[in-house]
Amino acid sequence: MKHHAYKGCIYVYGDDSLVNVFKALQPETLGTRRYKSKSSVEYEGEMLQVCIEAERLSSFRAAFNTFLRLLSMIVELETPD
Repeated sequence: MKHHAYKGCIYVYGDDSLVNVFKALQPETLGTRRYKSKSSVEYEGEMLQVCIEAERLSSFRAAFNTFLRLLSMIVELETPD
């Protein structure tokens, strides 16, 4: 197993609707060998946790930004006007 030099997590707090966000993000964690980062998504109660690991800072930043964009889009879709 490789050592990942960069690790970070995004925590989102909310209500039961976070289970839908979890289900939407779960497929993104099923990376292939071509992915340069590893990610995991966990849901427990009213908290969603997205963790990212990568050997290079550029790969970590790309994955982190991707998850932030996905979370932002999902939250916008679920938030009524």
